[in-house]
Amino acid sequence: MADILLSDVSDVLLSALDKRAAEHQRTPTDEAKSILSEALLHSGSRNWSRVEEIYNRLASSGRHFEDSADLIREDRDR
Repeated sequence: MADILLSDVSDVLLSALDKRAAEHQRTPTDEAKSILSEALLHSGSRNWSRVEEIYNRLASSGRHFEDSADLIREDRDR
């Protein structure tokens, strides 16, 4: 497995990484690996499954939701 070295990382970012790692009971290195994995390999499908879940719940409610594009366009034209 390859190594990665990050340089010029701000103290604020390192502090946030340490805090997040502690919340998940991981080392900062393991937390960074998790963040990279989540961002690059897994997040897309998980995010869309959540969107579909919300869409299906709203669709099954029997309510009708109009496309908001027309309302946004109308608001911009004012």
